[in-house]
Amino acid sequence: MSNLFKAETQTIINEIFWIPSLSWVASCKHPDQLEWWRGIDDRFKKLHSVLKANCFKEPFFLSNLEKSERNFYIAWVEYYKALYDVLENGWDIIAQSARKFGLNFTLQSPGEAMFYIIQCHAAAMFAVCKQDFGYSSWSSKSAYDEYRLRKKEEKKKKGKLYKSNQNKLKNLVKLNENRGKQINTLSTLEQFCISSCLAASKKDLSMKDKIRELNDCAKTFQEKLQAILRNTQGFAWEKGNKKNSNSEGGVYK
Repeated sequence: MSNLFKAETQTIINEIFWIPSLSWVASCKHPDQLEWWRGIDDRFKKLHSVLKANCFKEPFFLSNLEKSERNFYIAWVEYYKALYDVLENGWDIIAQSARKFGLNFTLQSPGEAMFYIIQCHAAAMFAVCKQDFGYSSWSSKSAYDEYRLRKKEEKKKKGKLYKSNQNKLKNLVKLNENRGKQINTLSTLEQFCISSCLAASKKDLSMKDKIRELNDCAKTFQEKLQAILRNTQGFAWEKGNKKNSNSEGGVYK
C-alpha cells in the first residue's frame, strides 16, 4: 500500500460512512424507495467496516453474516484497493489523457477520483428506484446467465462462442442495457481512467501488472456478487414503485 494511499485512506473511509447521501431521501416519494435507500445504506456501512478492518487492522463485526456475504464484502474492498492502485500509479497518464481529449478534468488527486467513483456506484444503485427512471426489471436468472456466458467468452480467448450462445449473450446484454441506460453514464469516469491506463500498459510493464491485478479482483468481485444474488427474488421498478416477481419469476406484483 502506497504512502499516498495511507494518507488519503482515512478521509476516503470517513466519507464512505456517509454514502448514500441523506439528501437522496428527499426524493423518496414511496415507502419502497425509502426501503431501497436503507438497503444501500446498510451495504455501504458494512463496506465501511470492512475497509477500516482491512486498511487499519481494526476488528469488524460481520460475524453474523453468512460466509458468502462476508466474502462478497472482502472482494469489494479488494477491487477498490486495486482500482486505487491503478489510479495512483496512472494519475499523470489520466491527467494527460484528459488534456488530450479536451476534458474538463477538475479532480485533484487519485483519492478524490476514487471517492467520486464510489459515489457513482452508490448513485447507480439508487437510480433504478427514482420516479424519472421509468421501468426497470431485474432477475437473478438473467443476471447469472449473462455472467456465465461472459465467463465462457473469456475462456474461449482466441476461439468463439457457439452461435447459439453468442445470440443469448447479445440478447441478455441488450436486456440489461435497456434496464440501466442512465446507470451507464455514472461509470464514465471509472471507464475513462481504466482505459487511459490500459493504453499505457502496452509500454509500461508495471502498469500492465496493476491492470492485470484489477481485472483479477473484478472477476472475483463478480463471482462473489453472483454467489449472494443467485437466489434473490426478482423485482421491477416502475415510476418509483417496486414490484416483486412470483415464485416462478417474470410476474411482478
